[in-house]
Amino acid sequence: MRIVKKNGFMNRILQTLKLIYFLISCSNVSAQTISAIKSDDLLARVENGRDTTFVINFWATWCAPCVRELPQFEALNSDTSFTKLKVLLVSLDFKRDYDTRLSAFIEKRGLKSEILFLNEGDANVWVPKINQEWSGVIPATWVVNRERGISDFKASELGEDDLKAWIQHLTQ
Repeated sequence: MRIVKKNGFMNRILQTLKLIYFLISCSNVSAQTISAIKSDDLLARVENGRDTTFVINFWATWCAPCVRELPQFEALNSDTSFTKLKVLLVSLDFKRDYDTRLSAFIEKRGLKSEILFLNEGDANVWVPKINQEWSGVIPATWVVNRERGISDFKASELGEDDLKAWIQHLTQ
């Protein structure tokens, strides 16, 4: 039996392929894709999903009350007792933090809800499109279902279990 030695070139290729395989297998396959949107994109999505109840939370990584609420939205997102319900977490983080801080925050917290980054400039323009009475304070949550005529908005932190009770009340 003759043992054939691999040349240096082949060894480098095999090592590179092993490294690529290792990196892919160790990567977080469920890593979030964070879509950058405009307010008009969000409004169009709500309008096009007429039979879906959207629970849209406006938040930021630097907002302590927003961060405290996130587990409630994650629990709601995985709650199978609600049919045709979609949780959207709309980040109002600074544009400079979009690629770095926001992604790291989401990965560290293991967020599974859909994350959208509102890439919009002047809040005086887009905030009234969402809700005429909203000052822009966060956290804020909008529950909307066009087909069922549901549209309710709260610009305050939701206490423990308040979110689920609110959704149950609106969707009865």
